[in-house]
Amino acid sequence: MDEPSTELVESSARLLDLIRSGAADTRPELSARTGLGRTAITQRVTTLLDAGLLEEGDLNPSTGGRQARTLRFRRDAGRILTAELGATGYTAGVTDLMGTVLTMRHCDVDIARGPETVLSEVESTLDELLTGIGGAAGDVWGVGLGLPGPVEFATARPSEPPIMPGWNNYPVRERLGARYAAPVWVDNEVNLLCLGELRTPGSAVDLGDLLYVKVGTGIGAGVSHAGHLHRGAQGCAGDIGHAAVSDDNAVVCRCGKTGCLEAVAGGAALARDGTELARSGASP
Repeated sequence: MDEPSTELVESSARLLDLIRSGAADTRPELSARTGLGRTAITQRVTTLLDAGLLEEGDLNPSTGGRQARTLRFRRDAGRILTAELGATGYTAGVTDLMGTVLTMRHCDVDIARGPETVLSEVESTLDELLTGIGGAAGDVWGVGLGLPGPVEFATARPSEPPIMPGWNNYPVRERLGARYAAPVWVDNEVNLLCLGELRTPGSAVDLGDLLYVKVGTGIGAGVSHAGHLHRGAQGCAGDIGHAAVSDDNAVVCRCGKTGCLEAVAGGAALARDGTELARSGASP
């Protein structure tokens, strides 16, 4: 079977987005919104119906012509497994196809324990969450994973992550794809936070230009321009936590280097400095 053209895929995705967002729910409305003719609309809607992403609803009241049957997005047709990994823990969850979180859990784990140990724990948690809402492996339509370091987006593999020993070039996508038999999206965790902000209905980011900075145990940033993420070479565009900001060789970062932004202003640094201030009496 021939692969669908880029134009067909993009226009079908546009129709799906209009229906999912509630901007249009009939074929005539889709045609008016996109400028596509009746034949093109029918072809794309049929493809989406066959894929299980849409279902037909009731007939709309007649406005003088033939009644148009409504179209609905099947948000409960499948489930998406998600996990955001940080330096010292992860949050795992299950969503419907609209991205609504159905269940979630936070667990502590040191990312430095390596991919085999950490991903095994994440997979176990995801399995428990899915079972807990009455789901099964066949319900999984996709998996999304955020990692606390640079990710080469084309291969979905960590690219020399500073605080993740043993993770470099690890086949994350291949592992999760084989386990869940579903498409897998892997990216830097802050890139995904930035992308989520851009995709959130009602977001104030009208032009799609955003610098999203996350400060936790580590520090990272997601950068977008005109609605598109800027990842840079090997996914390193937002890896600001390990940029040198101090000449003090006594400020040692967990990556092994000195003077990193993370070592000066990250979560561990704030706890260290706060403890020193409290012990010295310089802070109440």
